[in-house]
Amino acid sequence: MQKLKSSFSTARRRLAERAFQAAGIHESSSAGEEDAQFESAIARFRSTVSQIRDVEEAMKEHIIIMGAFLETQHRLAASMDVIFQDGPLAAVSAQYVTTQQDGLSDFAQLKSIYLDHVLHPTNELLRKSIPELEKLLEKRGALKLDADSYTRRANAELTKDATSAAATKLVLKRDTAVQKMSEITLKIREHLDDLEQRRPSMLVSELSALLGIQQHQASKQSEVLSDLLPSVPHAAVTICALAHASGGNAQVQSTPFDQGASDDM
Repeated sequence: MQKLKSSFSTARRRLAERAFQAAGIHESSSAGEEDAQFESAIARFRSTVSQIRDVEEAMKEHIIIMGAFLETQHRLAASMDVIFQDGPLAAVSAQYVTTQQDGLSDFAQLKSIYLDHVLHPTNELLRKSIPELEKLLEKRGALKLDADSYTRRANAELTKDATSAAATKLVLKRDTAVQKMSEITLKIREHLDDLEQRRPSMLVSELSALLGIQQHQASKQSEVLSDLLPSVPHAAVTICALAHASGGNAQVQSTPFDQGASDDM
């Protein structure tokens, strides 16, 4: 019960000090050039955390959309197959459905690789390394409020009595809080320095894995479509239009269509 009362008293004191500072009634006693540099490092840290969280959220959306895209492609192919099944494109349509089904089936393995090499390592960075530093910052902030509160109360006592025993006790409490805060600040600086050193290589492995997955998907789709293009030569019109729209520098790969023409001969 006594411990609960002490915790409540501490929380109330810190809340009051925070309110005093927010209202401008009392200023923090820790201001200064060194503290400004420290706060600048903390600001960079919080910016980095925010950026990594944005990346993580985008990764989550990306894998969801990738799966939805493959499902939609398969549904589109299956729907068109119903129309083409009795026509001249029946064989091509059936093959297209099969390739889309294969792509959808492969997605389970692709998703597993994506989670293991892209998303989970990013989440691990947020879940382990960063929370430890955030806890230290929270603890430092609480001690800072304690030191400021003890200073304010000691000054108030000293205005009443220059030899106040209560003021001496409060000053000792302040010094203890400042000492603890200095120790935590040193730990925080070590974490920040480590983060700064790791920043250039942060997420490099994840980006490499992501690009590898995308390249694999693009190559597989290109290979599948190249096998189908000879049967639908009119697709060349669309490919030419897209090449022209992209700047006219891209050239249509002639092999699939030439192959189809050779087969006709």
